[in-house]
Amino acid sequence: GALYSLETDKNLYNQIQTLISNTTSLFSTSCLSPEKLRSEAQTGFINALNSYSPALKVKFTTYAHVCMQRQILSCFKTGPANNTPNSKCTTFSPFLIIC
Repeated sequence: GALYSLETDKNLYNQIQTLISNTTSLFSTSCLSPEKLRSEAQTGFINALNSYSPALKVKFTTYAHVCMQRQILSCFKTGPANNTPNSKCTTFSPFLIIC
């Protein structure tokens, strides 16, 4: 069959972007910039694509959401040296991720 291209299926692409936006909005008050949040969420989504199995008996979107959250949270575990704060934050605090 033909290779699938995300760009050719705008509906799926929009659904993915909505899932990423919904996930990053949970962390919008954190010290991470919006670009860093989006990048980490996209990495989490790719991880979900690579590791999902229907045998898990959970919807893919639920699984992907958890993978994206975990990827974002891993930034906070690595410490502030690897995370560039945005203009709303002058010090690193893992408590800022709680909405």
